[in-house]
Amino acid sequence: MKSQQFEWCASLAAMAVMILAAGHVEAQAVDTVFQVSSGSWTNANHWNERVPTSIDDAFVGSSLSGGETPATCILDTAGQACDRLVVGHYAGNSGQLDITGGDLTLTGAGGAPQAAIADRGTGIVNLSGGTWNNGGKNLHVGDDDTAYGELNISNDGAITNLNYVYVGNYGTGVINIGGNAELRQFGRAYVGFRAGSTGIVNQTGGLWDMGGTSAAYFTVGQSGYGEYHISGGVLTNCYKLYNAGSSTGLLSIVGSTASIHVEEFRSATANSTLRITPDSGGISPVNVFAGSLGLGKIYLGGTLEVDFSNYDSTDDLTIIKHDGALSGTFATNTVTAGWSADVTYASGEVRLTNITAPLKGTVVLIY
Repeated sequence: MKSQQFEWCASLAAMAVMILAAGHVEAQAVDTVFQVSSGSWTNANHWNERVPTSIDDAFVGSSLSGGETPATCILDTAGQACDRLVVGHYAGNSGQLDITGGDLTLTGAGGAPQAAIADRGTGIVNLSGGTWNNGGKNLHVGDDDTAYGELNISNDGAITNLNYVYVGNYGTGVINIGGNAELRQFGRAYVGFRAGSTGIVNQTGGLWDMGGTSAAYFTVGQSGYGEYHISGGVLTNCYKLYNAGSSTGLLSIVGSTASIHVEEFRSATANSTLRITPDSGGISPVNVFAGSLGLGKIYLGGTLEVDFSNYDSTDDLTIIKHDGALSGTFATNTVTAGWSADVTYASGEVRLTNITAPLKGTVVLIY
């Protein structure tokens, strides 16, 4: 009798364990695909599975997985998260994510890009408000050779905790930053990373803060074609700024309100061009300082282009300031037709001197 009671009690205990186990089901990661042409991120009816959670991959514009393309998703609510984000997944797909408020956090791990704006298709992210916390992960804008990706950061939109940024990895990538926007990272930025890629950055305002670590390289034209245009705002905490790595790079500084702060500046290859366009207030020089890593060096050897079209003075202009060593000179100097100027390499500065403007009008002699 005692044995039968023991077996019966043991069976009840086993059943209780099974019931408890069945009541506690761990959430399983899923691929969440935005399935409507336009709508809110937080509407569960707009996704194939559920509103993405911190363990889920989120795809906007992914037709081969059953989603809508083109698709425009709007995020304006706090507390949103996903593991990995892809906007414009497959070749021929088109996706757009408009972040107008709230916040989005990426939690993914691993070597794959944790955020791809245009994986193989066309992807656009407009960040005009709120915060995108990339969680220390990489961002690819224009990832594959069929991709066109675009990131527009404006107003008070902010993207934080980036690691490496690839603007044009294999494909074409564009970043536009203006207003009071912020882009904060602590890794490297490549504008035109691989052979055959094109990367373009246009900064009219805002802040690009690279974190000030020894990994904070900003390369315009690594192995692809790169352009960085700055006419306002700040690029700061940059360890090394390379204008052209092993390919072609164009750094264009327009006007007197932009600000660049780096610890080492290289525009020294045959395919590097530094284009200076002063306005009525002159030009903002590149500031190369001996910071915590102790550099302050500049290396020159590429082309210097100066466009005086918007300059109404012949005063000298400082185009680079530096605290450390200077190596080389610009190999080629070109100026706006009708103007002339000399480039001088004094201690701590590279300057435009002896600026001569073209004659305006003609002289008529009246007898």
